[in-house]
Amino acid sequence: GAYVGADQGKQIKDALAAGQPVQASLTVNAAWTPTTTRTLLATLPGGNAQKIVVESHTDGMSPVWDNGPLTMIEMARYLSSLPVECRPRTVQFAFVTGHLYQHLTGPDVREGGAGQLAAQLDAEYDQGKVSSVVVLEHLGAKRYDAVARPNGLPGKQLVANPTLTELLLVPVSESTPLRELVKGHIEHWDVRRTAILKGLSAADLATVPRHCSFGGEGTPYNQHLLPVISPIAAPKTLFSPQFGAEAIDLQVMRKASLAFTDVVLDLGPMAQSAVAGDVTAMRQQ
Repeated sequence: GAYVGADQGKQIKDALAAGQPVQASLTVNAAWTPTTTRTLLATLPGGNAQKIVVESHTDGMSPVWDNGPLTMIEMARYLSSLPVECRPRTVQFAFVTGHLYQHLTGPDVREGGAGQLAAQLDAEYDQGKVSSVVVLEHLGAKRYDAVARPNGLPGKQLVANPTLTELLLVPVSESTPLRELVKGHIEHWDVRRTAILKGLSAADLATVPRHCSFGGEGTPYNQHLLPVISPIAAPKTLFSPQFGAEAIDLQVMRKASLAFTDVVLDLGPMAQSAVAGDVTAMRQQ
């Protein structure tokens, strides 16, 4: 698809509506350069080698898209300052490349860095090496509303809502204790607005997992039947690189960062049976 601005779009529509033959040319100035990109793994040893994996991507097109790694760095700094007794499980920070559906290993496979890592963790899970995955995306995103442009200009423009942030969706795997853990910290840090969900697609009780989609980078981990917590927001600014850091409510981002840092801390001593919940039975299925 080719995207044009509202003014250019009106020019094209007016030309077509005139009923006369219309011609246009589209030129793409680009080059294709095969290269190698990295997924960076940073491991903070705990009392137990079984690991909690905290993940985000480092290749978005806007600060909102790409602010998960900022929280990960601060979380790593904080957790590393604590005595190992406060980290019963190892915490691994995964900065993955290729985002979600990029062709990394061939033209017919759209797994992205998250898909590659999920497959690796899936194999390690049954060996007791992996506890859970926490995916951080789009924290503190402001809500933008599409409103009419002034002076009768065509199309609409995005205007920041003065009172609301974008709804933070938090799909959590099929474990009641895991959802209660997330709920408690979201409420404690007053992260508004937040919805804790079972998934972002309709439930199908004949399949495992019950919900195919977790909305973003949490999806491949969910599809590999790993215990997953994956907050994500979807503001209208997300796919528009014209928006910078002004599209983030830093205070809300900070609250969310603190809440999910506490989630990771409390995942440490949590019994694996409680972390996994129904994931165990679904893996057997």
